[in-house]
Amino acid sequence: HAHNPVNWYPWGQEAFDLAKKTNKPILVSIGYSACHWCHVMEHESFENEAIATILNEQFICIKVDREENPAVDEIYMDFLVASTGSGGWPLNVFLTPELQPFFGGTYFPPEDKWGREGFPTVLDKISKAWTTNEQDIRKSASQAVQFLENKRTTQMKPGEINAEQITALGEQIAGRLDAVHGGFSPKGPKFPAAQTLSFLLASSYRDKDAKRAQKIRHAADFTLLKMAEGGMYDQLGGGFARYSVDEKWLVPHFEKMLYDNALLVPTYLEAAQITGNDYYLQIVRETLDFTLRELTQSEGGFYSSLDADSEGVEGKFYVWTKDEIVEVLGEMEAEAFCEVFQVTEEGNFETEGGSSAWNVLSLNSKARKKYKESQLISWREKLMARRATRIRPSLDDKILVAWNGMMIKAMAKAAQQLGEPRYLKAAIDAAKFILNKMQDPQKGLMRAYREGRLNNRAYLDDYAHLIEGLLSLFEATADEDWLKEASRLADLMIKNFSSEKAFYFASEQHQDLILQSQDFTDNAVPSANAVAINSLLRLALISGEEKYRDKAEASFKSGAGLIQSYPSGMARMLLISDLLVHGSREIILVKSSKENTAGFHEMISKSYAPHQIVVEFEGKSAVSLLKNRSLVEDKSAVYICRDKVCDQPETDLSSLPKLLKKR
Repeated sequence: HAHNPVNWYPWGQEAFDLAKKTNKPILVSIGYSACHWCHVMEHESFENEAIATILNEQFICIKVDREENPAVDEIYMDFLVASTGSGGWPLNVFLTPELQPFFGGTYFPPEDKWGREGFPTVLDKISKAWTTNEQDIRKSASQAVQFLENKRTTQMKPGEINAEQITALGEQIAGRLDAVHGGFSPKGPKFPAAQTLSFLLASSYRDKDAKRAQKIRHAADFTLLKMAEGGMYDQLGGGFARYSVDEKWLVPHFEKMLYDNALLVPTYLEAAQITGNDYYLQIVRETLDFTLRELTQSEGGFYSSLDADSEGVEGKFYVWTKDEIVEVLGEMEAEAFCEVFQVTEEGNFETEGGSSAWNVLSLNSKARKKYKESQLISWREKLMARRATRIRPSLDDKILVAWNGMMIKAMAKAAQQLGEPRYLKAAIDAAKFILNKMQDPQKGLMRAYREGRLNNRAYLDDYAHLIEGLLSLFEATADEDWLKEASRLADLMIKNFSSEKAFYFASEQHQDLILQSQDFTDNAVPSANAVAINSLLRLALISGEEKYRDKAEASFKSGAGLIQSYPSGMARMLLISDLLVHGSREIILVKSSKENTAGFHEMISKSYAPHQIVVEFEGKSAVSLLKNRSLVEDKSAVYICRDKVCDQPETDLSSLPKLLKKR
């Protein structure tokens, strides 16, 4: 938007002061880089000289990246949903000079059509209404803010939840399974609900009723399988798109977000442990390799997203005609490839203004079994080489702390479970980048970085996800420096975001927000409150500092009363419920330099338990979790603890499976 004829201001005091001085209403237009309709509206309206003239003369115009300013987006999206019944992006909302909203919408066409008023008509009506009925508009805006304030008080409901309720909610969610295609809705769009699937895996592990446990586990396993086989997963390059527009997980909305892939990796790792299906580990490797290849900055930070569009056409970079596949692979190999990846002459996807014979690749698992893995790799390499010659989707190269924290956790957990040093190096590099480059001496941790420039103080989710990532790095390395940084950030998070109850999403240092949020509901990413609570519980377990557990439990109780009324939207809170009720399992492997401990590592890495903490180390450690853990008669020893109660250390590899199966 920098080159639009619209005189855009960033969200900040300069624009607010000008609105008050000129007594003009404010247009806040909120979007994000990978948003298809944001691009459409920019081209049609914000690049239109006539529309820009109206905007510049009658309004103060502010452009907001929702990913850099999530608190701003949340306030005005809440207003839009409350006033119209639906929301989405681009979000265009009109405010008084005091930042109170009075009218909003999403995409507006450049002229009246499709039974909708065009953007110029909307602007003209709002401008005239402000001139003739300013006081009525101000009154309406004030009432809207009061309504939103009252609504936010209902987002907190104190309560508790017990084991029976957790089990019942697991069964309830699993009961909504689409038995044909997976997922929990009979029709599209379908989103990759990583937290819900992780909760179902945990619930199935806990359930003593074997039949019910199998039903719950199947719901998660079947959904994860269908997602990985569908077109929402990039069958050539790895990585998941934002969501599927249909019920089959076939046709995606093609943007690839860092956070979706970061959240799905730990869930697929858990699924591989609990089901023994190594195909899930392949999905993990391909997803992380995609991240390293296409979303990693030279200094180590992870970029935010890849756009859905290339050459102005959604999905064009990723889809194929059968003729093009024949051209690349030759007749015989192409026939086999098309069988495995369900490519037809007719196609299954029609691009805007393009051919109807395009195919989104999806996997036929039965056909796949006919061919060796080396054959599939050869096909992929050849087609990836051809795809590399196409015009690529644009890259959103800003680096966000919260999303990086998610991917640090994913990389560290995968490195630990798979024994893959590349992923560990990537996690360490990203953590160092954030700690070295994204902390301002006066303002502290910052949310966003791009080309050497920092923007916006960090929000609650930035602290919470980064702490989780650093704790995962500690587990993977036993390096106490990561634990010290996690503790330092946790203390700051409590100081800057904490109330008597839960955490605020924004701190007092975030200026010019007309409302504060303390939400427990998951959206595209988990609730920041829930992640903060979870990070403190894990920190308490590792560090032994009970102050973190006390704060986490008090915050959890502030919103626990909401869980049963909306369980599928509070999956991270459900996972915390499971942790608080059942506890975690801690596995500590003390390694002898005289022994090969690969067998111990492999066995532990394949063993599942919810909320498991695994640390391998040599020597001694002052960390509470590792303190007094030592070799046994100079032999490597495995310590397995549950809720601070530990079994006798085991030095015999053949006896370890029995201990790991113990519930």
